[in-house]
Amino acid sequence: MQKNYFIPFLIILSFFLGFVLNEDVAGGGRLDLPTFYGNFLLLKNNTFFSVPWKDFISSGFPLHHLIVANVIFFSNDIFFLKLFTFLVSIFCILIFSAILKLKYEVKENFNPSLILISVIPLLSPYFRTSAFWGLEENTCYFFFLVSVYFYLNKKFDYYKYLAIFFSICTVLVRQSFFFYPLFLFFYYINFSKIISKKNIMIILFYFIFSMPFFYFVYKFDGVTNVPVRLQLNLINIPIVMSFFFLYLLPFILVHLNYLIENFIKKQWFLHLILFIVFYFFF
Repeated sequence: MQKNYFIPFLIILSFFLGFVLNEDVAGGGRLDLPTFYGNFLLLKNNTFFSVPWKDFISSGFPLHHLIVANVIFFSNDIFFLKLFTFLVSIFCILIFSAILKLKYEVKENFNPSLILISVIPLLSPYFRTSAFWGLEENTCYFFFLVSVYFYLNKKFDYYKYLAIFFSICTVLVRQSFFFYPLFLFFYYINFSKIISKKNIMIILFYFIFSMPFFYFVYKFDGVTNVPVRLQLNLINIPIVMSFFFLYLLPFILVHLNYLIENFIKKQWFLHLILFIVFYFFF
C-alpha cells in the first residue's frame, strides 16, 4: 500500500521540481515563451476591440491569452505568466481525479488507484513543458476536462449547457478540439423530435457561445493567423509508443510482482520483448 502512494508522490514531486528548475524536456518551451509573453503584453495593453490581431502570433485562438492578460493585470513580470499556467495544470489533475471518481463511483477520497491514474498526465513531456513555460495547451485541457465533468454529471439539467459552454472554450484555445463540441451537439440534440424546446435552447446556446469563434475567424481571415504545415512522419510512431511505455511505467512498478509471476516467466513474453527491441532499433 505504501508503494501505491509513494510512486504518485514522486511524480507530483518531479512536477514541482520541474517548474522550479525550468525543465524543458519536450523542447520548445523556452523558445515559445517570448512569443506568448509578447501576446500577453499585446492583449494587456489594448482593449479587446482595439487589439491589432495581425501582431498576435499563435496557431490557436486567443482565449488563453485573453484570460492571462486579465488575470495578471497587476504585473508584467513573465514569472506570473508561467505561474498561471502551472496552477491551471494542477487544476487539470484535480478535475481529472474528480472525473474518474464520478465515472467509476469511487467513494474513497484517497483511493490509491485513482490517485495513481490521476497523476499520470504529469509524466507527459508536453503537458509538463506547457505547464512550466506559460504555453496554452493545458488551458485547453482544463476547459475540456471541466466540460467532460459536466457532461458526465447528470445531477442538474443545466449542466449540459455548462458542458457546451466549456467545450466551445476548448476550441477558442485550440481549434483542433472542434470535434468535441460537435460530438456534444449530436449527443444532446433529440433527432426524433427536431422541433422542440430543448433543441431550440441547445441550438441557441451553441449560436451565442460560438460568436467569438466567428469573430476570430473574421479577424484572422481563417481558423488561424499563422501558416500551419501538416505532415506524416513515420519516425513519430516509435516516439508515440515510447510515451505509452512512460505512462505505463508507474503501473508496472506498482504491480511488478504480479507481472513477474504471471507474464515475465512466460516464453511468449520474451518474444514480445525481442520484437519491441527490434522495432525500436528499426
